[in-house]
Amino acid sequence: MKVIRVYTTYSYCVCTEVELPEDKSMDDIKDVGMYFGRGDIDFDDGSILKFEEEEYQFNSKRPNDIEWDDGGDWSFE
Repeated sequence: MKVIRVYTTYSYCVCTEVELPEDKSMDDIKDVGMYFGRGDIDFDDGSILKFEEEEYQFNSKRPNDIEWDDGGDWSFE
């Protein structure tokens, strides 16, 4: 049986609304980090606000790119 590899590339965006503390504004934000759906907002004064990304259902209907090749000398078996 002949095997080919199909590479499918997707990109997606998740928007999460995060309520800032009363005494903070956009101007107070030093950095925002995300790792596996968990975020930290680092403020100039050294304080940190932790938040979780809103749940997202990945849509695989429309990939950004599809490529394929002959699989070379190896297979996934």
